[in-house]
Amino acid sequence: MTDKKEIPQHEAMDTILRYLIDNKSDRPIHSHTIWKEVYPDQEEEIVYFLLRKIMTTADDIVITHIRSIETHNFEVFFEANAITKRYLEEQGGFTKQYLREQADKIEQIRIDTLQTEKLESEVDIIRFQRGLGKRLTIWGVILTAISILVSFLTSLYQTQPTRNLENEVSLLKKKLDSVTYSLQQTTLQLQNIELQLSKDTLSSN
Repeated sequence: MTDKKEIPQHEAMDTILRYLIDNKSDRPIHSHTIWKEVYPDQEEEIVYFLLRKIMTTADDIVITHIRSIETHNFEVFFEANAITKRYLEEQGGFTKQYLREQADKIEQIRIDTLQTEKLESEVDIIRFQRGLGKRLTIWGVILTAISILVSFLTSLYQTQPTRNLENEVSLLKKKLDSVTYSLQQTTLQLQNIELQLSKDTLSSN
């Protein structure tokens, strides 16, 4: 609802319910009277719009006697009942309903955000696993080539056991051992990273 006081629509509808409860009598109250008594500074159509929303609310929170519901010829008599008072005073009225709806929207946004983050984490893990597989494949090819080269050199020079050749083969074997160790350490680190990513994904659910 838009007015000078900028009263929210749900609060304005609760104000109308309070008016109906406080002025309950044997005679129902005409829509024109509600307009003049509750929100005379508003345009008539705006107040009738609020009354129409109250009429269409589930559980029949007010009793209505309809003559016309046309926008420019709105004639409806309203009266409060036991449901009206319980809805406003015990259930919090339209204001409490509005706050619940807003809380549900916020919670849904939070759930959607978590789902999105989960999917993004899963995609990151898949990409990481694919990259890890490629890197391990490359290292495996390199180690295989080095191993074949060492075996070839060893068989080539085993008939010529000079000190220099033995030293070269020994040095090459040491380099191979160093590369193998580095690969093992790298693989272990990558596995730890993958495990941590999996834990982070599970903790975010």
